[in-house]
Amino acid sequence: MLGLGLAPGVAAAKAWWPAGAVYAADFINGRYMRNGNAISAGEAFSFARASGRWAVDSTGFWRYFAPDVPAITDLGLSLEPAGTNLVPNPALTGAVAGVVGSGGSLPTGWSTNGAGLSVEVVAVTTLNGLPALHVRVSGTATGTFFELSVMPDTPINPNTNYAASIFLRSLAGPQPSVELRQADAGSGFVTANVLATGLPAVDRRANYLTTAASTAFGRMRMSQVLSTGSVYNFSTLVSSPQLELGSSVLSPRASEGPADNASVALPSGNHTVYLEHGSGAIQAAGTAGSYAVPAAQLPTPVRRIWSILQ
Repeated sequence: MLGLGLAPGVAAAKAWWPAGAVYAADFINGRYMRNGNAISAGEAFSFARASGRWAVDSTGFWRYFAPDVPAITDLGLSLEPAGTNLVPNPALTGAVAGVVGSGGSLPTGWSTNGAGLSVEVVAVTTLNGLPALHVRVSGTATGTFFELSVMPDTPINPNTNYAASIFLRSLAGPQPSVELRQADAGSGFVTANVLATGLPAVDRRANYLTTAASTAFGRMRMSQVLSTGSVYNFSTLVSSPQLELGSSVLSPRASEGPADNASVALPSGNHTVYLEHGSGAIQAAGTAGSYAVPAAQLPTPVRRIWSILQ
């Protein structure tokens, strides 16, 4: 007589979504669920943005995403409100390799006071994935102050919050100071807000500031205090100078950037929606049917979204 043996059953795979969830989106791992069933990204959420944008990954590398493509990296889904970069030419348009004034050209709108030093555009290159300018400054100083302006005198408001930022890497010699110069209506000096000086620079430097009561113009610049007759030779990578209203630094942008618009498609019923940010913080909100994800998710992307029926 043959006996009947019972083989151990195959254990059910553990669900990747939180207990009780009827909808879940795991942006980092690219998996989506509704009512316990796997669904595609297109079924899970809708997304729109009128222009392309940059988003950073966990290595500090900035990746470009085309219009209407969600900015998802290994940090999650990056969502930003609309914003405008007041620096007129951060994309480096017009830059030509060579010594400025002898075949080479700075980006359109950029300028230098010289101070007896030669300014050379060594190359238009990249820094952490972003367009960057390799600049070399050398020679014997005939003045006491060198300035390379990446933003000409531009109207800015008094008593107003701004975020100023730039990517900078010193390649040789002293690192120049980077600052926002504030000026009054007659272009007279009011104050200077330092973004970076004398520090190793492999990342973004930012300064959140409130302009002075008499401020009417701003100018972002790299500068170096000089000794007349001394010889200088320093080389720097400059990328994505940015000045914008508010107290948060948005992703690098050439000029005006529209808001990201993302909505998740929930099952019917009333839900509590949970958003897990890259910082680990969890935000909850009530909704029904669909949920428009707030665009101002700074400073970290959204790792996961899930919902539980109320």
